Amino acid sequence: MVLLKRTETARTLNPAPVPVVDNSIRLTLQISGPKGRNITLKLKNRLLIGSGSAHWDLDLDLAHLGGMQAGVSRQHLALTTDGDIVLAEDLNSASGTRINGVLMQPGRQIRVRTGDELALGDLLMTVRIVRAS
Repeated sequence: MVLLKRTETARTLNPAPVPVVDNSIRLTLQISGPKGRNITLKLKNRLLIGSGSAHWDLDLDLAHLGGMQAGVSRQHLALTTDGDIVLAEDLNSASGTRINGVLMQPGRQIRVRTGDELALGDLLMTVRIVRAS
């Protein structure tokens, strides 16, 4: 009996390229006051905001915008994402954080929406959220 070897040529499949999806969110913070300006940042996971701390890896240092004088703590606020939702958490700051005039409880996450006003101490900023398309 003769056994025949079955030979197959290996096929290399070239799948279609997978498009890169940018799930990040852009935040524009409109800082009020005499040193006010608009700051746009990309928020992928967590954004740490504070003032004048060389010891912490801040994503946004508000010292040059009068943050220290306004009572912004070294580690004041964290902004995070949960899907397409932006959450703010006061990091036990000395002067507190208010959203639309309501004082946040430290350590508790609160949803932030476009048009919300954040007050870090006496430093006011208005939030604009732009989702990547």
